[in-house]
Amino acid sequence: MTVANVLSQLKAKSLGPGKYFDGQGLMLVKSKKEAGKWMLRLTIAGKRREMGLGRWPDVTISEARQRAAEARKSVRDGIDPISERQAQRRRSKRLTVEQAIEQCFVARQAELKNDGQAEVKETALGHQVGNEVERAYQRSDLLEKRRALLAKWAAFLTRPSSTS
Repeated sequence: MTVANVLSQLKAKSLGPGKYFDGQGLMLVKSKKEAGKWMLRLTIAGKRREMGLGRWPDVTISEARQRAAEARKSVRDGIDPISERQAQRRRSKRLTVEQAIEQCFVARQAELKNDGQAEVKETALGHQVGNEVERAYQRSDLLEKRRALLAKWAAFLTRPSSTS
């Protein structure tokens, strides 16, 4: 017989430091009476692992049970929820070139507004090279503006730093 849903919100609140099992691998690990974390024990590829589900009391018992059920379902489907979450965090921390350029322009917006061509500069530096883009530059004067802009940008990047 599997024991489940042993803890209640009131019981969790009254417990002191320690590990308290709710059933089906879900446990509340309390470091102090008023703070703790939800952990889930899983067996993934024959190895026992523990997955954090959030801080208690920020994450309620029902939320922890729901997250635990989702993680157990992932394991049944052959997905390692711990590795999947780590991969998701790594993906979210990476910047694309477009995001980096956009953030650079936001940071330098005041300087770029001096000549009134901030949009042209952002478009010129942030485009993706391809046949349509090359044809568009050939049909307009943006190619020359882009060349001048890149020369200014190179000069800005290679100027001697003034540290005092």
